[in-house]
Amino acid sequence: MKKVISFVLVAVLLMATTITASAFEAVADGYTRYEGENGTIVGSNAPNGLGTDTGEQFSNGSAAGYLDVGRAKFADLDATFSNTAHVELTVTAAASGTADVIVGYTCADDALLVAIQANDGAPVEVPLVPAKGNTAVQLDLKEGENTVYVSTTILDEAGAQHGWVNIDYIDVKSAEAGAVVEDTAAPADETPAEEAAAPAEELPETGDTSVVPLLVAGAACLLVAVVANKKLRKNVLN
Repeated sequence: MKKVISFVLVAVLLMATTITASAFEAVADGYTRYEGENGTIVGSNAPNGLGTDTGEQFSNGSAAGYLDVGRAKFADLDATFSNTAHVELTVTAAASGTADVIVGYTCADDALLVAIQANDGAPVEVPLVPAKGNTAVQLDLKEGENTVYVSTTILDEAGAQHGWVNIDYIDVKSAEAGAVVEDTAAPADETPAEEAAAPAEELPETGDTSVVPLLVAGAACLLVAVVANKKLRKNVLN
């Protein structure tokens, strides 16, 4: 019985480890998520005819999958990735500049890398980390709409294929979010000197007003003492 229980516990732990390794990550603050299955999927032979794979391991329950129809070497990629299976996503940028991008995926243990490209720019290598399921890169985006291409696994220099990949999502950091942080996080030393240390003469003169009650109380005590003294002398004389 103990052996059976031990076996079950080990199996549960292994399942939990597998689920954790392949589970997608939540969208980080300041990023916008673009789901792979919502893009234009080219070169997929998915059985459902939609170019997607489904499962709880994917963000939104789905990903661009079965990207097996055509592969190319990194150096041979054409301007629109048309010679390799890929996904095309429309990404909106608030301003032109370099953006942080996180590519989310599931892949085979022997998968090496995919490529990503924005518009007609140069492709960027995305090393795949199967146990992690995402890789951070940078892309140059223009203000407004951008076409971002994400390829299937790239052939090595010898033309050999290494594993498969599902493109789950890409997360793109918003330029506006970064600007808000900069505007609201002013350095402490920007506080005006006159506010930090006001001259003594500009401070409220609270000392003068606090003396008045003391003077009044003192005068009242003196008056009571004089009256009491007069009554005492009168009683003695009588």
